Amino acid sequence: MCRNSGLSVRLGSVALVTYICSMTTATPTPNPSPLSAEQHQQLLEANRQARKIYAAAKVASFNGWSIGIIAGLSVPFALGSWPAMTLLLGLAVVVYNEFRGRKQLRLFDAATARMLGWNQVGLMFLLFGYCGWSWYLAHYTKADLPAELQQLRSAPEFASTFGSVEGLYRLITTLLYGGVAAATLVFQGLNALYYFTRASIIRAYVAQTPAWVLELQRTNIAA
Repeated sequence: MCRNSGLSVRLGSVALVTYICSMTTATPTPNPSPLSAEQHQQLLEANRQARKIYAAAKVASFNGWSIGIIAGLSVPFALGSWPAMTLLLGLAVVVYNEFRGRKQLRLFDAATARMLGWNQVGLMFLLFGYCGWSWYLAHYTKADLPAELQQLRSAPEFASTFGSVEGLYRLITTLLYGGVAAATLVFQGLNALYYFTRASIIRAYVAQTPAWVLELQRTNIAA
């Protein structure tokens, strides 16, 4: 009788220890998601539709970095030239607007898209002005010719092929600045058109997206 009682006590102790261990090592149940299945679907659909807007923000970032790097590398060559320094100051404003616009686009601000479009238009006319002024200086002022061209004056075959050195210099500057102006018209013009069309996309997105989704997305961007 006593022997059976002792065995029962030991078995009970083992069972108690086993139960306690199972309770302490059990995998915790994950907290349920605060969003319903419908809300999950709304969030996924909103993120999909926002891709074009996020892509525009990436374009603004690319424009800001590329223009900024070009402007930075041009500083040593612009010192002492007020037209070149004016161009660099204008480029600095353009870069600032691109980076500021990048953040605002990710917050779904339609007015920012139009601002970036006009920013590209301003850059286009800034480059037009610089190219036109440089072309004018080359054609209608007594600008010093590059040393490489001055050496061609003594070459007898040069005059029979190209005429005067000054004429060749004017041709080179026309092709150079004309090419830059044409490339600017295409590149900045397309950039401006791209930004302008993003404004309607942002307005439509904000109008059809639930307010709680917009708030969540903007909070994540701000963080």
